[in-house]
Amino acid sequence: MARMQISMISGCTDDYNRQIRSTWAEMMQIHLALNTIEMWHLDYKIRMTQEQDAIDYYMHQKVVMQTEVTSDTDKFKEVYKSRSCPAFSMPDLLGGGCDASTTYPGQTVPMQCSDPKKSLVLLSTGDVISEVVCQGDSSWAVIVDDLACVYKCIDAFDDQEYEIGERKKLSAAPVGFYFADRYGNAVTESTCLAPIPPLVSAKIIELVSASQSSTALTGTANNAIDGNTAGDFSLNSCTQTDAATTSWWMANFVMKSAVSKVIIHNRKDCCFERINGAKVYVDDLYCGEVVYEAGKTVYKVECGGIIGESVKVVQEFLPLALCEVQVQIQLKSSISWVLPARHGFCIRRFEGHECVK
Repeated sequence: MARMQISMISGCTDDYNRQIRSTWAEMMQIHLALNTIEMWHLDYKIRMTQEQDAIDYYMHQKVVMQTEVTSDTDKFKEVYKSRSCPAFSMPDLLGGGCDASTTYPGQTVPMQCSDPKKSLVLLSTGDVISEVVCQGDSSWAVIVDDLACVYKCIDAFDDQEYEIGERKKLSAAPVGFYFADRYGNAVTESTCLAPIPPLVSAKIIELVSASQSSTALTGTANNAIDGNTAGDFSLNSCTQTDAATTSWWMANFVMKSAVSKVIIHNRKDCCFERINGAKVYVDDLYCGEVVYEAGKTVYKVECGGIIGESVKVVQEFLPLALCEVQVQIQLKSSISWVLPARHGFCIRRFEGHECVK
């Protein structure tokens, strides 16, 4: 596995896929060879012993081992065939994406754009990505629809390429002039940024590792991320904390994301008004708070694209009860990117089209 991992340098190309299949085949051969050696050892013991009880015992061990080998082999094949991460297609990547049965849980797959003038980024955050992880539950650690290859920055002065996120030290401006950003602030360096394209869709992200300040009765923290929005506490699908000066509930995202809104499903059986004033945060950044309305059971708190890795709901002086919490994230499209470079320019003031003192 180590040998296979080290030599993966360009994503799910044909060479990579052949290497994966070859390694799986080698692992299967090793597995069968070890079992064959154990069977030979049992046969040797049978030939060498004179006691019938011992012979019967060793024969029984062979039957058990043959059953286990068959079962293990079937499980091994099942992992290879069905436990890989989902296939996806992305023409801009070397290899064009990943086919089914070419990745396994825990595997890190290096990803690279086929065009050397482009970088692979997460559209929702602008972060540069060089590898993608196939997680233990056979899902990708990033939303593959959020990946795109975008052009690197090209310096207008010397045509040199810069990676997204890379900084460029600006050369000295002519006497009497200075470099400024688009807001007019004086600058001495420039950063290559990936612009954010228009919002085209939204997605509910998976939440994990829920926790809360305290637990009352059966209202455990995970009840708010179990997919059940029933709203009846007796159905064991709502959280509940003890009353305290500050009560809180939180959960992590499976990946850093730009949060559009947080959706809270309130209790429907009683105590409806307790949700009033509950404050919502992404990481430590405040989104807004719930304003209770009689008869309303679902509340949406806008977060405006705050980028973070967790959601937190805080209530003061009252027990906090949540029957489901959903986080809607922004997904972007990779259509028509504007020039990503944000370089300073020589300016004192403008008269017409001339830069003068």
